Amino acid sequence: MESGVILIVDDDPDMAFLERRSLERAGYAVSIASSTAEARRVIERGGVRLIVLDQRLSGGLTGPGQISRRDTIAPGRCQARP
Repeated sequence: MESGVILIVDDDPDMAFLERRSLERAGYAVSIASSTAEARRVIERGGVRLIVLDQRLSGGLTGPGQISRRDTIAPGRCQARP
């Protein structure tokens, strides 16, 4: 398995906890961010291989809207996949 972290971006702490627990039990390293601003900081530190993004974040932001802005978050580091 490739090394790296799965980043969960979810403003619902209960949902983030469940996602994290499931992924860690499967052997993955996981980080959690509760906002896109926090996610940017985690991504900029490096090591993120996959982002699990909430469809509706608080503040009116949507997951797909943030995916389309991936190059402003981490140019050349993220790819959107269906």
